[in-house]
Amino acid sequence: MKRFQFIFSVLFILLVSSLIQWRGFSTVKASPDIHQGNIILQGNNVTIIEGRFDINGSIMVEENAMLILRNAILNFTQVENYQFGITLGKASNGHPRLVMENATFNSGGYLFFITLEDNSSLSANEFTAETPAESVHLYAYDHSYVLVSNSNAPFAHINIFDNSSANITDSLLFQITAAGDAHISLSNGTLFYLYAAENSYMNVINSAVTISVQVHLDSANFSVVGLNPVFVKYWNPYGNHSISVTSQGWFPNLTLIDTDVKGWVFAFYGSSNVTMFDSELYSLVADDFAVVSLFDSAISMFIRSYSSSRFELFNTTTQTLNSQDDAVVHLVNSTCVIYQISHQSMVYVSWFLDVNVEDSIGQAVPSANVTAVYPNATLAESKLTDSNGWTRLTLMEKIMNFTGEYLFENYTIKATYDIYSDETSVNMTGNQQTTLTLEDFVIPELPSLLILPLFMIASLLTAVAYRKKRISRLK
Repeated sequence: MKRFQFIFSVLFILLVSSLIQWRGFSTVKASPDIHQGNIILQGNNVTIIEGRFDINGSIMVEENAMLILRNAILNFTQVENYQFGITLGKASNGHPRLVMENATFNSGGYLFFITLEDNSSLSANEFTAETPAESVHLYAYDHSYVLVSNSNAPFAHINIFDNSSANITDSLLFQITAAGDAHISLSNGTLFYLYAAENSYMNVINSAVTISVQVHLDSANFSVVGLNPVFVKYWNPYGNHSISVTSQGWFPNLTLIDTDVKGWVFAFYGSSNVTMFDSELYSLVADDFAVVSLFDSAISMFIRSYSSSRFELFNTTTQTLNSQDDAVVHLVNSTCVIYQISHQSMVYVSWFLDVNVEDSIGQAVPSANVTAVYPNATLAESKLTDSNGWTRLTLMEKIMNFTGEYLFENYTIKATYDIYSDETSVNMTGNQQTTLTLEDFVIPELPSLLILPLFMIASLLTAVAYRKKRISRLK
């Protein structure tokens, strides 16, 4: 990929030089006048703009035309976002090109767009915008190519799609998005957001992502352990995690080398099935029929659940939970500060109840049956105690939807061993612990579960001894 980008860049520069040498071109010098209306460059036209140029309209570069902005300041008289822009396309087997060498854009304090289509290309070196509010949104489609270097925050968004590619070096940017078989190489860069989606390929080297790296996947099984904000020596989802993708799904190939990542975001679509452990994430999104299980993790910003997706959180914290449509969210020993629930979505909040069963003198009672019963007398959960007389139940505190909260109030907790029993009432407003004592009962030194096996062993040993004795008599 790097070899292809290098060869393409060299050929592109040679082509520009040769065109300027033998083909007629026009030069637009500085002028106090404002050009009214759109500028359309077609055929083999080569136009160079130098100095200040004011325009009340857009610029279109079509067919095999080229626009060169050299030591130029372009003032677009916009009065709203995206009113004007620069569009490259309608190639007609040509190659529309835009070259920016030390160019500055002023778009009246509004956002501006540059769009590349039909095998177009853009080369920008030392490109800036007058203010952050005037940043440019760049879109590349249909096998187009973008080369950006030494540029200081001119692009609010660089969006590369449809087999297009981009090579970005030594630049400060806001956001880069790759999707639809796009290929992006970023080195020595700083940006706020990095999005990787669909079957895109993205290599990031010696850079910094100051807010979040966002990875989108569709209809994939994905397992993550211990993913945290960190300076990444090397990270690739296929090399660091367990992934399997269905024939209808996709997962981007993102490689990070010597890159500082301040936060991680994952978005899951289709029939994805995801498990994440011991991770610190910026946010998570689930849509369609995705199922996401989180264990012992922390989400610093938000969880969003749409359509018929499902979240299951265990021992996890999040700042905001946004649940919509028919999505279902289960929170087990997990906390959230802000709940935003709409449509038919349901949120279930549950906690752990640890139950200790003892006999009348305080000895642990193993294999005691512990049951929890809802206030309406239906069974909630039932388990046996372990060898230390403990068991853990998971009981619901409340159900939440867009109409409010519905509490389950007190559960009846009962422990039974043989004919002995004890019960209590518990309100699950958080994790709870209780002890049940079986009065008038002392656990046998040999538990009843061991009596039958010991009797069988004793009988077997007796039979063996009798057989040996009989054989010795016959001899």
